[in-house]
Amino acid sequence: MNFEADVKKLSRGKLAGIFLFIILTGSLADIVIPHSSFSLTDCGLTVAGFTVLTGIFMLQKIPKRWGLDFGILTVGLVFSILSILSTGTGMQLFRYDFHSSDFISGFIQYLFIYWAMPLVAARYLRVDNLWLYMRALVVGYSIPLVAMPMSLLPHVPGFITTAFFQYGRARATYENPNSFGSICVVVLPVILTIAICDPSRKWRYIAIGATVLTLANMIMTVSFGAFGILASITIVNAALWLILKKHPMRKGWRRMLGITVFVVAVATGVIALASTKLPAGIKERMGVVISMVEKGDIRETKIGSVHIRTNLNKEAETFISQRQGGIYGHGLRQSPYMSRFNVNVHNEYLLLWIEGGIFLLLTFIVFFLILIRNCIALMRVSNMVGNAFALSLLAIIAFGFTNPEFYLRYWWVPLIPLFKNWSQATRYERKPEPAEGENEPSPALPLELSTTSP
Repeated sequence: MNFEADVKKLSRGKLAGIFLFIILTGSLADIVIPHSSFSLTDCGLTVAGFTVLTGIFMLQKIPKRWGLDFGILTVGLVFSILSILSTGTGMQLFRYDFHSSDFISGFIQYLFIYWAMPLVAARYLRVDNLWLYMRALVVGYSIPLVAMPMSLLPHVPGFITTAFFQYGRARATYENPNSFGSICVVVLPVILTIAICDPSRKWRYIAIGATVLTLANMIMTVSFGAFGILASITIVNAALWLILKKHPMRKGWRRMLGITVFVVAVATGVIALASTKLPAGIKERMGVVISMVEKGDIRETKIGSVHIRTNLNKEAETFISQRQGGIYGHGLRQSPYMSRFNVNVHNEYLLLWIEGGIFLLLTFIVFFLILIRNCIALMRVSNMVGNAFALSLLAIIAFGFTNPEFYLRYWWVPLIPLFKNWSQATRYERKPEPAEGENEPSPALPLELSTTSP
């Protein structure tokens, strides 16, 4: 009996379960246990986290070919220690009513991002199956996209339609419309890459359909932040396309242009057909902007919740100035109980600064720098795949200035490939053979399309 082999088999099965868990429940993180902020998926994450740690202790040594990123694990350890210290300091200095369920929920999910996701990426993602992961991502994140338009069909009970909307705006299975719109933007570069570059015609059609649904749903969220950041990353990608001769979309620009025109036309048609049943909140929110444009009086403080977010930012800046430049904070996920507005500041960077102090914020920035390093290494493996995830990472960094809930893992599941140290992993991997023609590819083939025209 080979004990080591049995342990590896056990670990492989458990991690496979975790991998499926984070993909299939990525949009269900907000199903909360009654009278608590502790969500149902937090329970699963707790079990998953202990399983991963147990597997590490039993294996004792992680193979180098996995490309496990110990930098992210180290950042996670430092982040965890600083979170505990800042929360203890906050309880002593500010004497507020500590809400343990909020702290535990946020702490566990951050821990899962920093410790479990690098293990999942290292164990399951390889050069020859990255494309399959991208396809799985398209399917997994399309589930709520399909549910939204279906809720607007005739004869659908009103309570079902209402469940998918908040304040009259689409939210699907996510916490709020802004989160839903943000995730649409984060996943869109991956979906478009499949739609333009996949050698399988079937998967290109699937991704084109997902693109239509993504844009139609994003319009129904009426999230101005999502619109702005989508426009920004589109401009960045277009500029790189003009500057870089080796930009992965150069050879497929005709297909990209055709898909863009088709998708915009169909998405607009879907919205027009559904307009009779769209909630009043969507029409009113868009009506305010249209009215300002017609009058030539465009003021950002009148758009969406900009004025509320501005006041929250000013309050956070006051906290920082009162605490010697924000050296210490008041505790992880305790901001709603410290704020006179009873909500988090809608800026992840300011939020971490006031909750954990400047050192917690710097730790989070180091985490982003590691992801950028891994993204650059991934672009060396496949320019096309790396470009897609680079745009998704850029979107998430931008959304950090408008969103306070980066502990929710559905933000990070689209970026799992960036949790792997590709510089180390590729030293032990053989690159797959390039794809040929339009035949249905094997898992090893599509990745090298960065050097061939689809």
